[in-house]
Amino acid sequence: HTMLHDYEQKLEKAYTIDDLTDMDEDAEIDYDQYLEHFASVLGDFPRRIYSSFIVSWYSIIEDMLFQLCEDLGLGISVTVQDTIRLGTGIQRSRLFLAEAANYTIDNDPWQELTKIQKVRNKIVHAGGRFAYSRDVPNGDSGAIPVPVNGETIYYLYAEKSLYRYLDKHELLKFYGTFFINPSFEYCSHLVMFGEHFFTKILHDLKLISP
Repeated sequence: HTMLHDYEQKLEKAYTIDDLTDMDEDAEIDYDQYLEHFASVLGDFPRRIYSSFIVSWYSIIEDMLFQLCEDLGLGISVTVQDTIRLGTGIQRSRLFLAEAANYTIDNDPWQELTKIQKVRNKIVHAGGRFAYSRDVPNGDSGAIPVPVNGETIYYLYAEKSLYRYLDKHELLKFYGTFFINPSFEYCSHLVMFGEHFFTKILHDLKLISP
């Protein structure tokens, strides 16, 4: 994170205002390459790294919840019809904790985790990108009006709860299209959230001391 910030400052110093207003053709070509390099290093590269972190973080959380249920030896009696009801991933672990350990994960952290799951799914299945329209949609499309650069209104197709979450954490960016643009700060938030999430569960189950 610090290295990227230092590189940003270095690139910004590469061209002064005078340079930009007095360029020949060769200089303009060099400047275009500079902009492309700038966008790649400070835009796409960090986005890919932080997006990969979110996907990996979620997989670790999912695996740790499963491992907790396994370590506790949790099991419930099921019928054939229950295979759908049990769910998968974090939902399955939550059900086993509730029914076999009589433990319910607090609602607030659970809602946070499900929103992170939606962010992760959008990254994995759509490259973090959202469909949108420049025109006012007809009927009840559910499109969300989003101002871009404080002026133009575009219409984003996304769940309102997910949009509010992305907006809260400043994860949504527009650059030709809308996409999830994770930050170092958000990844740090996930680390802290994961630590508190499991500490609370382990403490409530009396597996660790206060």
